[in-house]
Amino acid sequence: MRKTTILTTTGGMAAALSCGLLAGPAHAEPAAVPGGSAARIAAEAPAAADAARGWRCHTVTSTVTGARVTAKICWSRTRVRATGVTYDTKDDRKAAGVRIRVQRPRQMVPQRYIGWVDGKGRKKSWSDTDKGSGYWIKACVKDKRATTCARTWS
Repeated sequence: MRKTTILTTTGGMAAALSCGLLAGPAHAEPAAVPGGSAARIAAEAPAAADAARGWRCHTVTSTVTGARVTAKICWSRTRVRATGVTYDTKDDRKAAGVRIRVQRPRQMVPQRYIGWVDGKGRKKSWSDTDKGSGYWIKACVKDKRATTCARTWS
């Protein structure tokens, strides 16, 4: 079962997550939290709760000319969840989005796209939950003729 949620925003501060999740432990440096120690404590509380429930997380970023995607990918045995933001970084009449690939035991789930946004400076928040043991993303741009994505999975 898969659940996808998309929220649209314009302007504002850009921050986020572009994720890649591989089965097994991930080794990533903790992200800096703006706003000092009070903000850091508030941000660490959900992370500590997730860890207590067996969830592990890491943050990734993927870029391609005209798009940037940041995401936080979390996993617990056979469940994965990702939250992130897609940014359109170029006024080129191309939309920016996320390409997702999920690995399940004995099968690769067909790739899908989510989180499309069009217009320089615009961003779109997205989240995705799925069964699986691996989760990867790529930043993409598309126009009426073609979709182009980053070369590597994050």
